[in-house]
Amino acid sequence: MSSQTVPLPGTPAGEWIALADQERSLAGREAQLHTRGAEVDAAARKIQVRLDAARANLQKLIGTAVRSEAEDVFANAMAIAVPQHAASPAAANALALRRQALAARTQAIQSEEAAVKTRSDSLQSIGLQIEALEAMASQMSTKLAKLAAEAAQAAKAAEAARVAAPKPMAAPVPPPMPRAAAAPAPAAPAPAPMNAGDANRRASPRVKLHAEINMASDSNFFAGFSEDISETGVFVATYAKLLPPGTPIDLSLTLPSRPPIKVSGVVKWVREPREDTPGVFPGMGVAFQGLNLQDANTVREFIKARDPLFWTD
Repeated sequence: MSSQTVPLPGTPAGEWIALADQERSLAGREAQLHTRGAEVDAAARKIQVRLDAARANLQKLIGTAVRSEAEDVFANAMAIAVPQHAASPAAANALALRRQALAARTQAIQSEEAAVKTRSDSLQSIGLQIEALEAMASQMSTKLAKLAAEAAQAAKAAEAARVAAPKPMAAPVPPPMPRAAAAPAPAAPAPAPMNAGDANRRASPRVKLHAEINMASDSNFFAGFSEDISETGVFVATYAKLLPPGTPIDLSLTLPSRPPIKVSGVVKWVREPREDTPGVFPGMGVAFQGLNLQDANTVREFIKARDPLFWTD
C-alpha cells in the first residue's frame, strides 16, 4: 500500500487542501440541492399540465346550462399560477463570484504548477550535486584506507626486517692460562679498521645544499620508525644531478615562520626519476649529523604539523 504525503498545516499547500475539503463538502450539498430542485421542476410541470387541462374543461362548461357556476370556477382556475424557479439574490451573487473565483483559481493553479516544477528541478539538481559529493567522499575514504593499509604494511615489514637482522656474536672467551706460564706483556691495541664509507666521506669534498620545506613542497623530512630524532633527515626533491650515497653535505634548511637551520649531513639514499611514476618527485635523502637540541626541537615541531616520510636504514 503506497503512502501519501500530507502537507503540513499552516502552509499554503495545507490551506489549499483544507479549502478543497470545504469546497467538496459544499459541492456535495449543492449536488443534493440541484437534485431536489430538479424533482420540484418535474412536479411543477405535472401541476401545470393538470391546471391547463382543468382550465380547458371549465372553458367548455361555460357554454352550457351551468354557465354561471362554470365562469366562477374558471376565474378561480385562471387565478392559479404555478411558481417558476428563480434564483435567490444571494445565489445569483454567489454564482457570479464563483465564476470570478474559477478564473482566478485557474490562473493560480497554472502559476503554482510552474513554481512547483521550478522547485522540483532545483531539488533534483541539488540531489545530483550531493551524489557527486558523496562519491568523492567515498573515493577519498577508500584512498585514505589504502594509504593507512600501505603504511601499516610498511611498518610491519620494517619490524620484521629488524627482528630478522643477524645479532652480533659475542667474542669467544680465551682459555685460561697455565699457572706456570708467565702472563704476556699487554700488546698495543690494533687500530680500528676504517669503514669504506668513512674513507669516502673523508676523501670527498663537502657539497653545499639548500632545501626549502613548507606544507605543500615535495621536499620533506623523513624519520625512522623508532621515532628517534637521530634517525631524522630531509628529502631534497630535485631534478638536478643526484649525488651518490655517502656524499657529505652542508645543509641549509628554510622552514615557514622559523629561523634557518644549518646542519651537516650525508646522502643516505637516492630516488631516481622514473617514467612509469611521473607523479613521484626524484631527489636525495640526506641524514642529519650532529643536529643540535634547538634545531632538533624545531624539526619536531614542524613534523607535528606535517607528517614526515618514512625511511629505514
